Amino acid sequence: MLPSPLPTAPVRPSGLGLRSLAPTDAELVAAAQADPVQFDAVYRRYLPAVYRYVRARVGATSDAEDITAAAFLDAMTSLARYQEQGRFPAWLFTIARRRITAHRRRYVRREGKEASVEEESLRRMPDVGAGSSTARMADQDLLQRAMTAHLSADQHEALALRFYGDLPIAEIARVMGKGESAVKMLLHRGLGRLRKAMVDVSEDADGGESTSEGDATSSTNSRSANKGAAHG
Repeated sequence: MLPSPLPTAPVRPSGLGLRSLAPTDAELVAAAQADPVQFDAVYRRYLPAVYRYVRARVGATSDAEDITAAAFLDAMTSLARYQEQGRFPAWLFTIARRRITAHRRRYVRREGKEASVEEESLRRMPDVGAGSSTARMADQDLLQRAMTAHLSADQHEALALRFYGDLPIAEIARVMGKGESAVKMLLHRGLGRLRKAMVDVSEDADGGESTSEGDATSSTNSRSANKGAAHG
C-alpha cells in the first residue's frame, strides 16, 4: 500500500508578511540529489498525480500501486543524472510511462498474445454495479471504461496526463514526444469522443430516454472541459 502524502506545505515568515512558501521542484530535487533521504519530499509531492495517471492507464489498483512504486524507485536511483531545466514533471512522468510499457510487455509474455494497454485495463477493470457503496467510484470506473474502449492510445495517454496527472500541455508534449499543437488536437478530439461515449452510455442506462435539460448540461460540461484542456 502506498503511503499518503502530506496534505499541506509549511508556512514561514517573509519580508511581506506570512505567506505559503512551498519549495520549488528545483529546490526539492537539489536537496534530494545532495541527500537521498530528502527524496521523500519529491515522492510526497508527486505521488497523487503519478498514481492517478498510472491507474488511469492500467486499470487494476494493485498493478497501479506496483508500477507507481517502481517508477519512483527508478526516479530516485536516476536522480543524480537529472539536470535541472525546469522539466522535472515531464522527466518523472516519462519514467512512469516507461514502467507502464514494461508492464504491458510482461502481460504479453504471460498471456502469449499481443494486447494494448487499453485492452488490458478494460479487461481487468472491476465491475461496479448500481449497488456500489460509492457513486463517485462508479463514475470514475465508468469514465475509465469509456476512455479505454473509445479513445485511441494517444488520446487516452494525453487525457490521462492532463486530467489525472495534472500536467500542462507543454509537459505532456515532452512526455509524449509530440508538438504542443498535436497534443491540443489529441485532447480536443479525445474529449469529443469521450463525451459522445459517455452520453451513449447514459442513454443506454436510462433506456434510451434523454431530456433537453440533460443534453444542455452535457453540452455545457463538454465546452468547459475542452476549454480547460486547450489551455495549459
